[in-house]
Amino acid sequence: MTYPATNSFVDIDGDCSADLVVSSCTTSSNTVEQFCEQPQFHFFLNKNAELTYKQSFKPPKGAGQMSWVDFDRDGNIDLVIPVCYPQPTCSQENYIAIYINQQVRQFCQRN
Repeated sequence: MTYPATNSFVDIDGDCSADLVVSSCTTSSNTVEQFCEQPQFHFFLNKNAELTYKQSFKPPKGAGQMSWVDFDRDGNIDLVIPVCYPQPTCSQENYIAIYINQQVRQFCQRN
């Protein structure tokens, strides 16, 4: 797990069930005192109450804690990540990365 921890239960695929996103650190020098310079995010989709691995991706070096918002107002939840490298000065990288969820929206149906 990365430090600071950045894990989420969020409906990524729009099926009204909570999916899981977990972050890990790809550098071996990660300790509680250090910031993970290169995290990796792992996506697990909830299908019929079972989490199934979907994919992983590496955000930019210096990525911080993930946040979720429907940034483009299309009904899909999008990923927002602050990027600061190196910590704590942000002298090389200092911006907000936005990843637009481009999946086809599924609509929930409750019986």
